[in-house]
Amino acid sequence: MSERSYSPRTVADAFGVSESSLKRWCDRGKLSIAKTAGGHRKIPRSAVLAFARDNRLPFARPELLGLPDLTPPGPATPEEVRDEFLELLVAGREEHCRRLIVRQYLDGMSISRIGDRIVAPAMQTIGHRWACAEVDIYQERFACEICTRLLHELRGMLMPPADDAPLAIGGTPSGDPYALPTQLVELVLREHGWKAISLGCNLPLDSIDQAIRRMRPDLVWLSVSSVEDQADFRDSYRRLFANHGDRLPFVVGGRAMNESMRDSISYSVHCDRLEVLATFLKTFRPSPPLGTRVAAD
Repeated sequence: MSERSYSPRTVADAFGVSESSLKRWCDRGKLSIAKTAGGHRKIPRSAVLAFARDNRLPFARPELLGLPDLTPPGPATPEEVRDEFLELLVAGREEHCRRLIVRQYLDGMSISRIGDRIVAPAMQTIGHRWACAEVDIYQERFACEICTRLLHELRGMLMPPADDAPLAIGGTPSGDPYALPTQLVELVLREHGWKAISLGCNLPLDSIDQAIRRMRPDLVWLSVSSVEDQADFRDSYRRLFANHGDRLPFVVGGRAMNESMRDSISYSVHCDRLEVLATFLKTFRPSPPLGTRVAAD
């Protein structure tokens, strides 16, 4: 899917500045601009958002860029943001959740922090409340749906990876239906310039083996929130690592990846938080891929 782009006039109106001011930003290389086949100047949406985020520039008319209303002041502290997001999720107030998360991202909060400090704590608390019969199951499921849509929106706000960006693939193993953790890992990787593809949930590790052989990634991740049969998982994982661990870094995480499980398998990095993954990505440089790689968007 091609990225949305806008005319300089539309972007200037979104910022509430003159078109000449916006063109000066472009001429100085602060804001990337491209020309269409017809010679018209267009600015990619992700470039506009990155420019606003890097320079802490507010939008006068965010709706012109498909953004929610950002004018009401948000919570002041990270704890207040987390608590407000939790209550908005429980109440099913999707647009308010969207406004809060988009504002946090545009204010400079990283995807890893959004995941670790807002989304994950909120969903964990909702899970506890459901177990104690304090929320209904529909509220928990709807909260998951809202978070999934918010992560999809954040994905569309990120700069597209370069054509030669390293490729990462991953997902959750058989018996693990939890989608949000692997979606967040994908976003953190994309935020750091990777072509990251979450293959989905509840995947047999033999199938992930086939994906590795076909797609030739530079990194593989496994998000393991639940395991049906620990012995079977260990055996399957050991085969997977034996086949590819000498060439590929294996990043593992999730609440089921406890100390006992980690002691029984080999891996490259264990990430108990997304911010640990982000730190790893800042220093890791993948080796050149072997063989022919299947194209990935």
